[in-house]
Amino acid sequence: MRHTLLSALVLTLLAGCSGSGETSGDPLVDARNDKLANWRRVDAVREAWANADPVRRAGIRESLKDQMWSQQTPPEVRIAIIDTFASDTDPAGLADTRNELRGMLPVEPDREVVSAICRKIVAGQWTEFGPALVRSYAREVEKVPDDKRAERIALQSISPGVPPERVAFDVFLHPPEDGPDAPIKLRERTRQAAWDLLARLDPAGDQRREWLDAAAPDEPVVRDMRRLLAELRVVPISGGEIAWMTSLFEPANTGAAAWLARTTPVISALRADQADGLCLRHIEPVRWASANRTAWFGASRSELLAELESRLKERSFRERGETSSFKRPVPSRLRDWSKQLSWADVLTILVVDEALRAPSARAAIFTQVDADQRDDSTEYGGIITLRDDPASFARFVLYMPRGSERAGDRRFFAPQEMLDAGELALAHYHFHVQTWRNSDFAGPSVEDLQFAARHGRTSLVLSGIAEGELNVDLYQPDGVVIDLGMIERGD
Repeated sequence: MRHTLLSALVLTLLAGCSGSGETSGDPLVDARNDKLANWRRVDAVREAWANADPVRRAGIRESLKDQMWSQQTPPEVRIAIIDTFASDTDPAGLADTRNELRGMLPVEPDREVVSAICRKIVAGQWTEFGPALVRSYAREVEKVPDDKRAERIALQSISPGVPPERVAFDVFLHPPEDGPDAPIKLRERTRQAAWDLLARLDPAGDQRREWLDAAAPDEPVVRDMRRLLAELRVVPISGGEIAWMTSLFEPANTGAAAWLARTTPVISALRADQADGLCLRHIEPVRWASANRTAWFGASRSELLAELESRLKERSFRERGETSSFKRPVPSRLRDWSKQLSWADVLTILVVDEALRAPSARAAIFTQVDADQRDDSTEYGGIITLRDDPASFARFVLYMPRGSERAGDRRFFAPQEMLDAGELALAHYHFHVQTWRNSDFAGPSVEDLQFAARHGRTSLVLSGIAEGELNVDLYQPDGVVIDLGMIERGD
């Protein structure tokens, strides 16, 4: 009796270990059954393929594609589908596999699946995967050094003797043309991703400058870069700045053309010490200061720092709380960063601080905060624009994400309309005001800093501290965070 009970217990445990659910006898059904153990689903994928003739395999392929793409499918099952599809001896079937994986790789978040795709690229020497590999490589991955990334290894294999940096530069210059079924602006996004990757692999820009100097001058993007350098004395650093530059020089953009006509002489007049470290995000605050804060415009870096220090000296501040997503404390005082701030950095911070203190802007900020607190579907945010009007020179313009873009009350999603409208903006901003007492989430998150770096923008986060009180942190694309202190409703 004891032996019988023990045997029954063992069988029960084995059944539990294998996952709930029974096999159906149809491997295609079993491959999609999320109640089966993963190894059974992997076996079912292989069995369904092995037992099918070429005609039936086309149907199996279509049936399993959504499982291959789905994040809900376990990685080992997805990899089994990838391996199976890649083994197809039918030329049309293999071409379909390569086309699917080219679309999948740049957006695939699972590193096991990315590595599996890269192994297939290497094994098959699929040379057309360069742009897809560059887009995937452009995404930062924690705990995986760039020189160990699977995408880099695959690029080195399919482009022997050519550094991956050069492959990325060539993709930047000549991204593939959009096909009839390509996602919207895929060519533009590929070019931006290539530049984002180069910004990481060639941070000083020396290699990029050398290649740009040798590039054909009739390339539109090269022509725009040279024009940007000649007129505004800057070059794009991130992929987002490529789109920004392109928008500024768009022939139909009459507003940008008028702005450039006013701004170019201002930038030309900058001294060498003022132009050192100049970036695209600095141009509008420099233009505005030249017309509205002439003392600042003519001041030295040390004089601007003294002015900023004087402003911040009497303010109260709040540190980010224990729930921070940062692995280590991020310094946020002016003294922590003052040595690395450029003249244009300090001027921009002063202009932002001036905008925050404008009464009309303050009223708009707290009106938006009240609306944000009533809406738990998203964080609110927008852009700060400047006008040459002393009575109302700063506007905080709110942009609402669409319903499908709302990812909950702990994340701000910048809609494309906001990015498009922000080409002449002073800065981006968003709120952390889920409650008034939100000091645990005061300051930018890791994702906030990554967004600023990707788009090359000066940014603000305004966090609830107490009823009617907000703490303001300014952060830059280079990771600098400056706490600008508290603002209150009705200050």
